[in-house]
Amino acid sequence: MTVETFNELLEDELSQAVEVKDPKSLHRAVVLLGNYVSRREHEESRRESQSQFDKMLAEMGTLRQEFREERRVWQANFDKNLAVMKEHFDD
Repeated sequence: MTVETFNELLEDELSQAVEVKDPKSLHRAVVLLGNYVSRREHEESRRESQSQFDKMLAEMGTLRQEFREERRVWQANFDKNLAVMKEHFDD
């Protein structure tokens, strides 16, 4: 639901529920409330996105560390095999 739709529905419901002395004042109050709700939803969404981004960065750090360790193991095995081959050809 868009903010405008929310504002219209709220304004209609309030105008039917209570006696409205100043329709412009009611409209301004509804717009303020709608903007407040919209801003809160935006902030909540931003916080959730930031949290997901932080989790993703943490996982990327973990994966990077795992990759480095795997590369070290691969390099050690490669060096060992190279030494064996060199020893074989030197004999």
